[in-house]
Amino acid sequence: MTLKPLTKAILQSILATATALVIWLLIVYNKIPLLRSLGIDLSMYRPTFLVMHHYPLPPLLYGRSITVLIALVLVSSLAPLARYVRRRASEIKRIKEETYSFMRALSSYVRSGLGLMTILRAVSDVIRPPLKDRINLFSSLLALGLSTEEAFERAFGDLPRDVKSILYTIVIAFRAGGRAPDIMDYAASFIAEMRAFEEIKESRLAQYIYIVIVACIAFAISAVVMTLMLSFISEMGKAIIQSGINIEYLFSVYFYAALIIIAFSSIAIGRSLRGYTPLAIYYAFIMITIVSIIFILGPIFIKF
Repeated sequence: MTLKPLTKAILQSILATATALVIWLLIVYNKIPLLRSLGIDLSMYRPTFLVMHHYPLPPLLYGRSITVLIALVLVSSLAPLARYVRRRASEIKRIKEETYSFMRALSSYVRSGLGLMTILRAVSDVIRPPLKDRINLFSSLLALGLSTEEAFERAFGDLPRDVKSILYTIVIAFRAGGRAPDIMDYAASFIAEMRAFEEIKESRLAQYIYIVIVACIAFAISAVVMTLMLSFISEMGKAIIQSGINIEYLFSVYFYAALIIIAFSSIAIGRSLRGYTPLAIYYAFIMITIVSIIFILGPIFIKF
């Protein structure tokens, strides 16, 4: 039985998370002889579930071990999904590029007066996969007697709305009968203008992706630096300061704040800057990985 790519990615995500947790627990409980022989001791990261409630924040789990555990779960679970989403986005981009070529070729073939099936077979020879495979599927479903709407939905139903809207011109044109050449010419000219607009938009918006990522990294670094400064102040012997600041709790709050910022930032990148919302998973994976490394290395310099 062949699994769908999304189902396969979800199963890989679950397996990767479980594997990472088992390996991590073996390491922190010193169950790997090789690490013990090398003098590596990570017992300080054994899970300890400390909870603190400071109004207006809700009760929060905090501590170095919880930070590492959450980072490990997020990175290991998002990695397979990020890979799937990246591949899916690349496939959709290729389909969109081929759609432009397909519509140009189709507008010229329509004027020949040939039937829909003949035209689709002829045009499919001049385009490349993966759109070619979908066009052939569409033709095969029509040959089996399905209506154009049902065949279209089965062949192109999982594509983004903007790509489906372009391809749906096929159905509209061949419903129109003698007006099909005029409809296809208008659609081809409109698509050419839309393609030029999208190229300009992508080039303009691409730089903002890096700005958002750098901003998230800057927040993580500033959080570590701020916590480090407070730990130095706490070490100066001021009893009031020492009793009023829980450095480890503050560090965890910064980490949770960074995750929230990453969540909203990745959605903004995927939806607004890249035009494909699932890409939020890919950018969230990148930013969480970088920020997690910063927060995991931070305690080396901070005295809790």
